[in-house]
Amino acid sequence: MTYRFSPQSKDDMDAIEKYYINIGNTQTGDHILESILSCVETLCSHPHLGHPEPMLREFPQGFRTFVDVPNYKIVYWLEEDIVKVATIFDCRQRPEKMYEIISWNNTWLCEPQVDKQYKYK
Repeated sequence: MTYRFSPQSKDDMDAIEKYYINIGNTQTGDHILESILSCVETLCSHPHLGHPEPMLREFPQGFRTFVDVPNYKIVYWLEEDIVKVATIFDCRQRPEKMYEIISWNNTWLCEPQVDKQYKYK
């Protein structure tokens, strides 16, 4: 199995990185991003580790969430043999915001050209 990041999820990870740079704690930001990537790679081997996301149950994708990084949910769905990461949701936000992200725009859709080698820096 492989994975793809949506433009939304890449923006989310860029925002995480920028936040920790701004507060002067780049090591923590790098650790969080590495943990997210590691979790996504784990999902490729065990795609059903996450749980169905009740906030997004009305969408046909069958969104799931995986939480193994403090404060962040990896929101993804499975399509054929691809783990598609829709967004990296900061759990310290209003839970309804996750629904808004998915229902109000389409930046959570995964682009076919985004491949498994997506890295930061």
